Amino acid sequence: MLVDDVDHPTLSADDRHHLERVLRVRPGDPLTVGDGAG
Repeated sequence: MLVDDVDHPTLSADDRHHLERVLRVRPGDPLTVGDGAG
């Protein structure tokens, strides 16, 4: 998941919908986030 700030990640409503409904991520499931900067 790409976010603007890896220290304080926030998700848009569209990202949250995709995680919950498409990928079926549940509370407590681990996520890997990055800012795209490498």
